[in-house]
Amino acid sequence: MAVQWGDLAGADLGPLETLRDQWRGYVDRLEEYGNVLAEDVAKHLGEDVFEGDDAVAARARLDRFQTAVTGDVLDRAAAIRDALADQHDALKGELDRHESITTEAGNAGLSIAADGWVSLARPEQTVMGVEETEAQQQLIIDTAAAAAACVEAFALADAQLAAALNAAWEVPSELPMPIGENPEMQDIPTGPEHVADWWAGLDPMERDAYLEAFPDLLGGLDGMPADARNTANEATLEREVDALDAEVDSLERQLADMDARGVPEDSAERLMLQEELAAVQAKHDEAKGLQTNIATLEEEGKDVYLLDYSLEGDGQAVVSIGNPDTADNTAVHVPGTYSELSNFGTQMNRADTMYEDALKAAPDEETAVIAWLGYDAPDSVPQASNPQQAHDATGDLSSFMYGLEASHQGGDSHTSVMGHSYGSTVAGDTVRTYEGVADELITVASPGTSANSVEELNIDEDHVWSTTAEGDAIELPQDLGLLGHDATNDGFGGNEFTSDAVGADGGQIHGGYWRDVDENGDGEPDRPNEARSNIANIITGNTDKVGLVE
Repeated sequence: MAVQWGDLAGADLGPLETLRDQWRGYVDRLEEYGNVLAEDVAKHLGEDVFEGDDAVAARARLDRFQTAVTGDVLDRAAAIRDALADQHDALKGELDRHESITTEAGNAGLSIAADGWVSLARPEQTVMGVEETEAQQQLIIDTAAAAAACVEAFALADAQLAAALNAAWEVPSELPMPIGENPEMQDIPTGPEHVADWWAGLDPMERDAYLEAFPDLLGGLDGMPADARNTANEATLEREVDALDAEVDSLERQLADMDARGVPEDSAERLMLQEELAAVQAKHDEAKGLQTNIATLEEEGKDVYLLDYSLEGDGQAVVSIGNPDTADNTAVHVPGTYSELSNFGTQMNRADTMYEDALKAAPDEETAVIAWLGYDAPDSVPQASNPQQAHDATGDLSSFMYGLEASHQGGDSHTSVMGHSYGSTVAGDTVRTYEGVADELITVASPGTSANSVEELNIDEDHVWSTTAEGDAIELPQDLGLLGHDATNDGFGGNEFTSDAVGADGGQIHGGYWRDVDENGDGEPDRPNEARSNIANIITGNTDKVGLVE
């Protein structure tokens, strides 16, 4: 499709600027790799310190890497960097000229249509007070010629950029990457145990290569170490935030252009653009909010890992406070109805509260608490009356739990899966469907576990824990039994632990298990909810200290 005058008005060079800067950084890193190989690695593989067949093979491989880094790959990467920089400047120059021509035409009483057609903005008036028709025509002709030249130059710069990039990418298929071997997607296995074994078998350079090539895939791959998933997800999220920033800017400029053109407030064109801007802005705020919530916890000195996320639909996120790969105790908290990325900060705060409580319960042990919104939670109470969304989540939750086991270092970790409200239906259905998911199952304010008794669960009843505070609004759904029995139901089995009813009504009590108790009624917290200390003792394995309902 040919470039037209109107296309330049909405042209956004933000993504090109980001790409240019990324390639500048890539070339800088390649040069650094080359220096490391030449100055640091080579001296440790010299003939004077390393002999034999292995030494010869190692030096040969080093030579191949060095040739790739300092030769073909670096040359081609530099060509891409230079093409992006040069053509960005050329495109920016034409956009500036477009703005200048538009301004001069407006001052002269001319209008330039999207296809480049120039006419009098108000045909009944002369231009700039010039009465002669020939002068008007000549001004229109000159403006049209300037606009056409601008469009032509912009299209040429765009084509030259594409040609330069295509030429730079004509790399022989056998050429190795500058670090490790060429990463291939088909080499990445499936299944948490296979993923963990595959990752453990890669050397550091190969791992870097895969993380750079496939961050979207590796960030959510169960069985990958927490630090690697975090690295991949933080990079991907940052790129998405930058892209959303650019999209918001572009849409705002288009609305500003509508203001300048006097497009009516109630026009379909404006309303559609406003709706699109609102949707993009909401996604941007969700992504930025996730970054901010993580940064807040990190500023408190906590190790935080972004183990997965998605901006699709209502959004999803999986965040760990503490490193589950090295933790003695790991708890996974599954939230319930109304949970989405826009309010995920609440779930992170609850995970943080449980993390702090666990440190007090077991100060000599390392604990990780994970907020797991890895499923599409119900958006309403009627939706939450259906077990389908919980059942749909069981495969993802079980895979995640198996992945924690596969990537854990230095012996077994004591694991708990905990669900609040509809999240307990997800957790219960997962433990009912899959074996060996966790050491402990904890349900808080559960409308039902999808099971009718503890005997239907793949876990011993001594390790099933539940609580519902008196007056919790969940009591009505519990009585209906649409999602199976909750674990506090008489005859279900397991252990029912104590909790305080914190809140003025059933709805507040339902979310009050992590809030402090105001015993004196003076508005000041007097002590934590009993549920908190009980949950902390369960997830740290101090079950003899759990307060049980008599």
